[in-house]
Amino acid sequence: MNGQAAPQQDPLSQLRDIHTPDPISWWPLAPGWWILAGLVIIGLVFLIRWLIKRKNHQTAVTLAKSELLPLKEKPANKQNLVDALHIYRRAALTQFEQSLVATVSLRELSESLAAQHNKTLAPSTIDLLHHAQYAPNISINEKHWRLLIDDIHQLISLLPNSQLSQRELTNV
Repeated sequence: MNGQAAPQQDPLSQLRDIHTPDPISWWPLAPGWWILAGLVIIGLVFLIRWLIKRKNHQTAVTLAKSELLPLKEKPANKQNLVDALHIYRRAALTQFEQSLVATVSLRELSESLAAQHNKTLAPSTIDLLHHAQYAPNISINEKHWRLLIDDIHQLISLLPNSQLSQRELTNV
């Protein structure tokens, strides 16, 4: 030992620099976010389909009303009566299932709609709805014609807010 000690090395010089971890990325998403995104997309698809269907129903009812108004000014005859009843049935077909509307008479449909909304129909309207479409010769006076058009207009207005089933139609 000769009196001199070996030079000591600085232990801190042997350490490496500190490396921070990579920043957390927002992509790829965790599985929970994928599930949430899928549910939101499915919900939006159903909402859009519902809005389109609702808009189509409202458009059909508005169109039926606009087709019906000129008939009120026309004379009361068999052809105009048939035209009014066709407009009414087409409007009903846009709201209810085809099998429901096709299997009942317009009188039954009208009475069910009126009962559901606490409305009353003129007796002449009920009679015309029941017999007029298929009667070979029918005479309609102007008063009954105007009442029929007004009642059909009212019934068409009730269509978007109605929920009828086959049982309700047959119980009238």
